Amino acid sequence: MPVPDLANGVFDFVASNKASRRDRDLAPVGSGRNERALWFIIAAGTAGLLLACRLFNFKIALTSGLLTIVTNAVLLGVARLSKKQGWMKISGWLTASVLMSFVTIVLTALSYVLASTNLPLCDATLISLDRAIGVDWPSLVRSIMHQQTLMFVLNVAYASLHYQCPLLVPVLFFMGQQEKRHAVRSRLVDCAGRDGPHLTVHACFGRLSSLSTRA
Repeated sequence: MPVPDLANGVFDFVASNKASRRDRDLAPVGSGRNERALWFIIAAGTAGLLLACRLFNFKIALTSGLLTIVTNAVLLGVARLSKKQGWMKISGWLTASVLMSFVTIVLTALSYVLASTNLPLCDATLISLDRAIGVDWPSLVRSIMHQQTLMFVLNVAYASLHYQCPLLVPVLFFMGQQEKRHAVRSRLVDCAGRDGPHLTVHACFGRLSSLSTRA
């Protein structure tokens, strides 16, 4: 199943019995399978992460991500209680947020471990192609990292996204902005499905140096 299809099911895998006709039309067919598929990806990714850490002698510093893990566990518990109360949309949104968070955390951590092993990944090929057309991303990143003021501004802007993105969809939902909510949600899940696993999740596990360290 393609990643965008999974992402499109993230926010819609639970359809309320009281949903409008438009909401029912937007709910994906077999949405329960999407939830199970995401849990399977999380389990498989976690197993792959543990195996990679074992093979390449890495340790994961879970303390920096403990707050996020606990928060997700609490949200998942609230989602289950909401489902029992019949609040299907709230349950679906909370569960979707937890699934997206866990998928991103696991796959990002796995990408960190694999990228640090000097395996024949495609990064070197992509870098050489960029340099052939006059773009040297590593040098650009290094130059930006030496600009403390710019780095501070970029870090603040980046960190703010972790609060804006999760709040945007429910705020639009409770404000009754259905059209805007559907448009934002569609773009959000498409981006998350394509690019989410490749993004750095500093808010989840802190800096790269605290995420994976040689034993």
